[in-house]
Amino acid sequence: MRPPATAQQPTPDRPAQLIPQWIVVVIAGGLLVAYMAANNYAGAEVVVLAIILGIGALIVLVIRALVRLGDKRPAPIVINTVSTQAPPGWYLDPQGATRWFDGRAWTEQVRPPNSPE
Repeated sequence: MRPPATAQQPTPDRPAQLIPQWIVVVIAGGLLVAYMAANNYAGAEVVVLAIILGIGALIVLVIRALVRLGDKRPAPIVINTVSTQAPPGWYLDPQGATRWFDGRAWTEQVRPPNSPE
């Protein structure tokens, strides 16, 4: 499972983007609206243009998704802070006796089965 999306840091194989993509989309949309207003577009022409732009946007999204699938960045480093060692206490040994584990190593303290603590 991938971690949540965050801003990508520049690396030697992935240079920093000069302009974020959303700014490019906003500028292109603004230029298109200005062009349509200047040339008196209306009605069916606007609908056809919107459909063409929608199809183009879908193509761009599919290409970006395919590029990300092929991205071979190394897996993120996960640091395990949970101790895998058992806490100090009495534990059964193979002979059926209970032996004390001090949290680091087994001790020589042994008590017979069914004895109170």
